[in-house]
Amino acid sequence: MLSNLPERDNDLFACPEEGCVKVYQRYLDVQYHLDCGKHDRMPEQETLLDKAVLNHASKIEQRVEPLPKLRTVHTSGLETKLPMGWALKITSPRKRFSQRQKDYLLARFQLGESSGKKENAASVAKGMIRAKDEEGNRLFHPDEFLTSKQILSFFSRLAAKKKLETDSDANDIDEEELFNAEAEGVEREKMMQKLTTEVVQEMAVQHPITYDIYNICELSANMKLSKFAISVLKDICGHLGIDITDICVKRKQPYIDRLNRFCDSCVCRK
Repeated sequence: MLSNLPERDNDLFACPEEGCVKVYQRYLDVQYHLDCGKHDRMPEQETLLDKAVLNHASKIEQRVEPLPKLRTVHTSGLETKLPMGWALKITSPRKRFSQRQKDYLLARFQLGESSGKKENAASVAKGMIRAKDEEGNRLFHPDEFLTSKQILSFFSRLAAKKKLETDSDANDIDEEELFNAEAEGVEREKMMQKLTTEVVQEMAVQHPITYDIYNICELSANMKLSKFAISVLKDICGHLGIDITDICVKRKQPYIDRLNRFCDSCVCRK
């Protein structure tokens, strides 16, 4: 029992509760305090930082001003100049094609007309990305690439222009001559379709052999393949499926020989 007594300081009994500052002269008073009394705790000490924060907060609270009232402007009588509706589309100014772009598209269009295999706008758009000149340099910068929609629109204008020229020439022909010409054209078209079908069935290589905007058959016949760089000759061989894995020398002639032999299988050589 005596071991549980609180420590005495100058014959005073202090409350054993942590933080309580109560002291009594008799132990019975301490017991009564523990059973029924209230602890008198010392307030926690504040640091200088706490005092600075509380002081700053009080100053801010004293300076708070009410928000200003907004004025309501009646716009019922005002006319707005903005068009009503959903968000408007941002239309950028249409950029004109450069002369290099026009020449490239015109060459692809004419090549498709002469070969009977009309160019696909999507394949032409991909061809512009890898198109090179005779020295193996890129023809177009990335900002000059066109979309398939732009190419299709350009081809449509060329076809419409060609049709108008054909119709204007037809107005100068006599009706009987026009009828005969149309009949001959129909028969010629039927014969061409029949011959084309037979050639496709018998020959694996179709005339003309083309790569991008170049007619390989014509270039081979005129011995003009040597004007291309080696890198371009490699690309042409790869496009036509010609095996060049065994060529180790850095010369044009081996690639030109492979291309000439490939063109020998075309119907234009027979």
